[in-house]
Amino acid sequence: MPGFRLLTRVHSSKRNLVSLAGELTPLLSGAVLFFLLIGILPTAEYGVFVAVTASAMIISPIARAGAGVVLLRDIGASRPDEPAWNDALSTTIVTTSLAVAVWAIIGTAIVPGIPAAASVALFWQQLVPLALSDLVTTHLVVKNDLVTSLRARLTFAVWRIIGLLVFWALDSSSLNVLGFVLLTTGLIGAGINVGQLSSKFNVKSRFFWPGFPTIVRGIPDSVSAATGSILDSVDKPLLLRAGFDTDTARYGVAMRLVSLAGVPTLALLRPFDQETFRAGAESVTATTKVMVRAATRTFPVSLVAAGTLWLLAGLLPQLLPTDYAESTDILRWGVWMIPMRALSFPFGNVLTAAGHRATRLVITAIAAGGNVIANLILIPRYSWRAAVGTTLAAELLMVVATMGSCWILVRREQR
Repeated sequence: MPGFRLLTRVHSSKRNLVSLAGELTPLLSGAVLFFLLIGILPTAEYGVFVAVTASAMIISPIARAGAGVVLLRDIGASRPDEPAWNDALSTTIVTTSLAVAVWAIIGTAIVPGIPAAASVALFWQQLVPLALSDLVTTHLVVKNDLVTSLRARLTFAVWRIIGLLVFWALDSSSLNVLGFVLLTTGLIGAGINVGQLSSKFNVKSRFFWPGFPTIVRGIPDSVSAATGSILDSVDKPLLLRAGFDTDTARYGVAMRLVSLAGVPTLALLRPFDQETFRAGAESVTATTKVMVRAATRTFPVSLVAAGTLWLLAGLLPQLLPTDYAESTDILRWGVWMIPMRALSFPFGNVLTAAGHRATRLVITAIAAGGNVIANLILIPRYSWRAAVGTTLAAELLMVVATMGSCWILVRREQR
């Protein structure tokens, strides 16, 4: 029936648009925060902010203990909503709070030159409210309520922006004030989302101290996610520790712009998710064919995005405060991460969908570990040049290793 098929395609397109909008929301709100912050904070303070929040991003997958993945599995296995949700919620609250407590002890040693209270507040606001809000959106996505999921993401994003506008209105450059304002508004946004989830699905949110077996269920998945976070974020705190506070700020600006420019590339992969995992149940060959089709779309777009950003990099001195003018050179090197990720990400998805998660984990862990070691050796001598160079080398390794692994697996399967 042509009419029915047309309605189905329209409905599917709307779902894809809503899903894509949900993925873009945190990135776009992060961009708003980024542009406001570089206009409010002096360069050195912005460098410290970048280093502390990057440290929180590195720790975040471990601190969440894979609670979101466990929630997906529990509800997918038809476990009742309320106990599944409360297990995940309690695990997230306990493990992220423990991470904040550990940071209170060691944070100023990892990111020196910042008052302990400011360090804890900035780390806390980046880690805990976002973890709670993401858990809500995970539950909504698995319940197939994408519209409410988008609304929840927007709610949290708006409260984060409200926090920064409050900080701007206070006319302060204190990292203490910034941390506590963003923490307060972030917790408000996360609390609203938890309340909406409870009312919509008649799930009463209860906090309890989770047992050890409850916490450890998601640890393998959290370790896997942590390797990718290390690769993306470890260079920023290492730059600050080496004494390059201004370079940390400039590097943070450049990498934020690279991330934003890479959004269209990764967004094009989203419509292939369902087809990829269906093919993964069939064979590596079928999954690879799906991702080759995806890569023929993403790779050209990534080259256009990288080339456009390379050309526009020369405008940074006119668009950003004077202290960030040197971000131009960092940006022109960093843009080539975009096409590399346009290849490594889809072929990494092949490994995940076809049941070779361990292979992808090993590849990412080797790339992340090599990146850390190289940064420890080279950053004190070469500053941002080492950070960019080691990241590009790690991304290239990911491309070669993921594509090579897929080729080997396909050949083995065909034989």
